[in-house]
Amino acid sequence: MLGQRKSTMIGPWQAVHTCHGRSQNSDARVHSSNGAATDDGLREFIVKRCRKTGSWNPLLILAIAVIASLQIAPARAQSESPKHQPKQDQPPKQAAQEQPKRDTLRVSYPYKFSKESAYLAWVNQRATTLEKAADKASGVPRRIELLLAAANRLLASGTEHAASTRILGIVQEQMPDPADRQALFDRTQKLIDSASVLIEQHEESNAADAAREQGDKKEEPTENEMHAEQVWRELAVRRDTIQSFAQALRAYLFDTGSEDDARNKRRAASNLSTLLESDSTPIAASARLWQALLRSKEDDPSRALSIIGPVTAPPRVGSQPYRFYGAILRAQLLSKHQSPTLALAMLMRVEDMVETWFSGQRNRGQALRTSAFTRAQILQAWSQELARKDAQEEEVAWCQAGVLKLQEGWLTGEMPRLLRLSPAIPLLVAQNDLAVADPKPPTKEESDP
Repeated sequence: MLGQRKSTMIGPWQAVHTCHGRSQNSDARVHSSNGAATDDGLREFIVKRCRKTGSWNPLLILAIAVIASLQIAPARAQSESPKHQPKQDQPPKQAAQEQPKRDTLRVSYPYKFSKESAYLAWVNQRATTLEKAADKASGVPRRIELLLAAANRLLASGTEHAASTRILGIVQEQMPDPADRQALFDRTQKLIDSASVLIEQHEESNAADAAREQGDKKEEPTENEMHAEQVWRELAVRRDTIQSFAQALRAYLFDTGSEDDARNKRRAASNLSTLLESDSTPIAASARLWQALLRSKEDDPSRALSIIGPVTAPPRVGSQPYRFYGAILRAQLLSKHQSPTLALAMLMRVEDMVETWFSGQRNRGQALRTSAFTRAQILQAWSQELARKDAQEEEVAWCQAGVLKLQEGWLTGEMPRLLRLSPAIPLLVAQNDLAVADPKPPTKEESDP
């Protein structure tokens, strides 16, 4: 049984007692910390549903808890967004026409940037700086390191916006020009290929040396020689890691639903399997998210849900953005293939843990808003499904009222921002360790929309 929501959600059994009039509160109202309360129509709706089913199974109890919580305006939204006056509730007929307000929502901009085009230009400039440094590198391993760092930067930072908006379903927030995205992946692959040529040349040279020494007494390698070979092995592993992520991101972001694309997604998902056991927490968490995303389009969602796993355990350092987006994906899959009720309840559990998942009020507020946006999407889809099935009018109206509550509490105001998947994949080498200066970010005047 899910635990109680700290301030804005009543527990499942409390909701049950309220429905049956057993609450100690005589007017059977449920109050949050800011004094909000459920209305009489909600209680009547719950009671009718209870009588209609005639049984108190766990799923119904959970549904009641979710229903009650959605009628309470989320006061936490004010922690990040500007204060605003809530709108009056609209009649059900008007509410039924409402959609989650995607046109006013944007994923957050990276630090020091306020325009996506400026950030993408900076990412490309950073890759160019690393590529030029590779041309001047004194040793081959150093050159490979810088080429792979450039490819890594393009993938990790250059795809943040496209990945975030595609996962969240904000279609008009995709990259303005698909050709820009194609160019980014083409450039990334060219850098990986250049590094691969150098690695393969070294491997061929080693094989030739081994063939010449065959039959001769071979001396034990020195410590320097062993260290050098270890460096080459690490570079090969890094190349394979970046290549696997590049295939995965390309397969996901360029998916058109064709049979060829389906095969590419399956192949890319399989190639990520070795990364799931990586000693690096960010690499393993990112690989898990991308593998689940690639599997999420299959008819059977069980594999994707199994890959994501439970989302309520505290994330390890470095895995937070991937675990959070995994929770969003899990809710989307549960809502579509199993139960909207379970999806809504799971998201509210995640919201209760956001404070321990993220440092900084900005990230916490954006994470909460992103979860609320996903809940609004789920409720909207649920109401449409109920309408198609000729459900009672009050059931459809209730779902639409929940959408409006979420919009008023979380999704309005001056350009509300959603949490960005940043970076889209981990940076395998810290930029400070590369000893190559970053280009300067644009000034405020250059970056402003």
